[in-house]
Amino acid sequence: ASGLACVTTSAIPVGPHAVTATYAGDTGVAGSSASGSVTVGQGVSTTALTITPASPVCGQSVTLCAQVTVAAPSTCTPTGTVTFAIAGGPTLTGTLNASGQACVTTSAIPVGPHAVTATYSGDTGVAGSSASGSVTVGQAASTTALTVTPASPVCGQSVTLCAQVTTASPGTCTPTGTVTFAVAGGPTLTGTLNASGQACVTTSAIPAGPHAVTATYAGDTGVAGSSASGSVTVGQATTTTVLTSSTNPSAPGQNVTFTATVAAVPPATGTPTGTVTFVISGGPTLTGTLNAAGQATVSTNALTTGTHAVTATYGGDTCFAGSISPTITQVVSPPSTTTTVTATPATIRLRFNGTFVIPTLSATLRDASNNPLPGQTLTFVANSVVGPLPLGSAVTDASGTATLSNVAVPSTVITAFTYTASFAGAPGLSPSSGSASLTFQATPLLP
Repeated sequence: ASGLACVTTSAIPVGPHAVTATYAGDTGVAGSSASGSVTVGQGVSTTALTITPASPVCGQSVTLCAQVTVAAPSTCTPTGTVTFAIAGGPTLTGTLNASGQACVTTSAIPVGPHAVTATYSGDTGVAGSSASGSVTVGQAASTTALTVTPASPVCGQSVTLCAQVTTASPGTCTPTGTVTFAVAGGPTLTGTLNASGQACVTTSAIPAGPHAVTATYAGDTGVAGSSASGSVTVGQATTTTVLTSSTNPSAPGQNVTFTATVAAVPPATGTPTGTVTFVISGGPTLTGTLNAAGQATVSTNALTTGTHAVTATYGGDTCFAGSISPTITQVVSPPSTTTTVTATPATIRLRFNGTFVIPTLSATLRDASNNPLPGQTLTFVANSVVGPLPLGSAVTDASGTATLSNVAVPSTVITAFTYTASFAGAPGLSPSSGSASLTFQATPLLP
């Protein structure tokens, strides 16, 4: 009734716009128009930042959310993206949803305090805005489990100590670094964690007895340290003792050396230490100290004629248990009887085929009473100008005679004018030798 017409709209885009109002007129009044302009500005936005969880640990997923709100009187819905910049960490981009919210999730924020900025870049209708916050990522907790293999080792056996370090949830960082294994009364060793979070060390230097064992993980920038305790009891290792005699049989008054060799029985390793007691029946009891090779030796010249049972007893040490050798019988023979060897002259003959042969070699072995000594070995050697030529050996018969027949010899034997028959000696019998002539007879030829 006052000649006024009004319309309302919220659909005018951002920017300057010309506006024309045109009156169409009616039957009594002619039409007219008017011009003007309007400039629509961007709506003002605010951005709010939230970080969840508030106190994450290394490797834990952290969600960053930005809520973009348009301030009145604008009613435009913000669109576009939000950039999340984490100082010392990743930069991530999220897209606004229909509610004006953008969220990103990451588990790559390092341990420590970090400033966080969420920047909305704006769109044609809504101006950009930003918000700041911070997040502090703590070390993840860890647990350490200790295993000892084998469970019941013996002294000198290799023992493997393993520590398994696990990151406690919600942390997911992989532990790195070293684990220190401290064996009470034994060595302290260090192992490096592998990609599975395990560190192992091996040692054979844990003494016999019970030992507390502690495995301590030192931690790294992302995972806190932890430790585990256990124990290992190392038993004495079993040993063997072997006894030998330097001369058996021996003669009265002869010096005899007894050697005991003490060795660890696998899986034990190392060399036993301490002393060995040698008990000789009808003789002295002697004590020897093991050397670096695990051997102890004693000597005596006080053994009388006859047989003597000898044993060696190792007394053990802190690491190795004692052991007793099998008994050996030491024979002390009566004084040796003098022997003589009488060789018979022999000839060297030529065969039709041009080879040389000694048809017969013989020598007789007798004792000091001129009794024949059967069952003994005599060795025959030709004494040539080029050196001794072995001819062979034979055993004496009931008459004490040893005989070699048809002994093939090299041509150099014709330079030998004698040969020697030798007896090496035997228990109760002294060694002896005798020589005889060796003559070359060219004819007649032998077959």
